[in-house]
Amino acid sequence: MSPLTHHTPRFSSSGTWSSSGNPDFCSDSFRQGWAEDSDNIGSVDDLLDAYIDLYNDCISKLPADFHTGVHLCRGNFIGGRHFAEGGYDVIAQKLFTRLKVNTFYLEYDTERAGGFEPLKFLPKDRHVVIGAVSTKLRELEDKEEVKRRIYQAADFIAEGGGQTREEALKRIAVSPQCGFSTHETGYPLTEEDEKKKLALIRQIADEVWGEP
Repeated sequence: MSPLTHHTPRFSSSGTWSSSGNPDFCSDSFRQGWAEDSDNIGSVDDLLDAYIDLYNDCISKLPADFHTGVHLCRGNFIGGRHFAEGGYDVIAQKLFTRLKVNTFYLEYDTERAGGFEPLKFLPKDRHVVIGAVSTKLRELEDKEEVKRRIYQAADFIAEGGGQTREEALKRIAVSPQCGFSTHETGYPLTEEDEKKKLALIRQIADEVWGEP
């Protein structure tokens, strides 16, 4: 459908809304390609503005207590293939402040996602889910390294919002970087692998937030 969204938004009777996005806007090659194509109208940032406005319009009439979220999906194909590379830096301020969702689900399982510095722009009334556990690779992540990264993300959020690390942690969660069942066949993870990944996330969450 678009560089921002390639899945149909999903609504739930439980009072949540989520949609999945593709962060091509983070990619230097995409941005360069857009600028070089004479058939395109406006800049790539104009396009980002248009999609943010479209998303906001879609959720504008939801009840005030209806929780909304968006997942910026970098692609979850067999063999680690993906849509886009590039940190969130170039879109963070506009995305976090203008897109009126409650929670951002961000993939942070590989270096191609960049660092946590863009999280300084996360408003105080927004949350972020750090997708630090890969659903593409069977290897189990190092628990202490994932915890270190969560604290690092919290420090940037705290810096941007004038908060303590403890306050910032209340706006963070941890999850797999994407879903486990993107493909029907040929997927590298077994059911047992998936269970180990989820158990790791549970253990990390208990140790970071102290709420087993």
